[in-house]
Amino acid sequence: MAISIPYSHAASRLAFIGIFTPGLSDNHPAGLPICMEGLRGSGKTEAVNQVIRDHGIPVFTALEANKLQPYDLAGIPAPTADGDFMRFLPLAHWKPFTALQKHELGVVFLDELTAEVRSDTYAAMLTLLTERKVGDVRLSPRTVILGACNTEAEQPSDMSAAMRDRWMRVALPDVRDISAWSTHADAAIAGLRTTQGARPYTDVVAEIDAVWKPAVLRAKAEIAAFLRGQPAHLRTNPTATDRGTSDRTWLNLAVRVRAAAKVFDMTKAEAALLMESAVGDGPANDFMVWLSQANLPDPEAVLNGRHALAPAKTYRIDVLAAITEMVTQVGVQVHEAGGLDPAQQKVLIDMVSDAQSFAPDILQSPLTALIQAPGILPQKDMVKLMSSWASVIR
Repeated sequence: MAISIPYSHAASRLAFIGIFTPGLSDNHPAGLPICMEGLRGSGKTEAVNQVIRDHGIPVFTALEANKLQPYDLAGIPAPTADGDFMRFLPLAHWKPFTALQKHELGVVFLDELTAEVRSDTYAAMLTLLTERKVGDVRLSPRTVILGACNTEAEQPSDMSAAMRDRWMRVALPDVRDISAWSTHADAAIAGLRTTQGARPYTDVVAEIDAVWKPAVLRAKAEIAAFLRGQPAHLRTNPTATDRGTSDRTWLNLAVRVRAAAKVFDMTKAEAALLMESAVGDGPANDFMVWLSQANLPDPEAVLNGRHALAPAKTYRIDVLAAITEMVTQVGVQVHEAGGLDPAQQKVLIDMVSDAQSFAPDILQSPLTALIQAPGILPQKDMVKLMSSWASVIR
């Protein structure tokens, strides 16, 4: 069951997703680097404040980029004790962001990113985003960084390409267009206020953490299979409409966006919009079309016998790769949680054996996952699978 986003207002929903999307691991930065782009008065700043207030997130700072000095982000220079070197000490309000623990969250909100910002402040901000450091002190991975800016048409900026590339810029509905805002009428008329159903942030984090790993594994399998079929999208140069892609954008952003789309009750439009902001319009549109056409089965249903797979030769190779990877990963999770029953083991053995006869090159990752899970299959079956695959792949 998807985790409910307790908002109807577009900006509030984006702020919630940006804040509560976890990292890929405990040491990976939490949150999506969403920069909400919209006209003045579209509710960007208040939306972030609302989510912070509703969920009781105690560690929070909001900074207006056009009012920042470089030392606000880069720290104040001070000599070391021996006087031979210079160090940079962060201002006091940054201290809580360095000590956040696993189930805590802190939020840094950088507002007015397209206002007139000093070039050296932009440079310090880029260090904050890329190295996650303030002065010589590193922020906790539990620190989420969000941004907001006005539209380029309303307020052109001199933000560098490197700075732009670090944000997922998501356009909000135009508040001047009543039809575009109609789905958020209640929030627009009543104003942004404490939301019924909002829970303490620690409860939300715990609920998300319980389902996050399986969602990430499935998202990785889907995206890997898509890129197998359309490898030209793996690395692309920026264009007028697309941000350009790299290993970093696919793994750090696209995988987490796709996983978040499974965990939260996002609309299809929201999921597509966030994917576009992660990898650009072209790759995102092609991925969403591929996903729709692939019609991937629920891997848990496959493992538990509720969904029977067709013969391997009836699938496209990229789709078969996604299915075998997803079902194998679910099998590994069930094994780690207590073990597979014989029927589930047979599903894995039959699936891998059938795929081996048709497309053995797609099995390196699933077989590696099985090898790294001792006891997941009977030893004689594991040896048979590996020997058969080795003889075919040669």
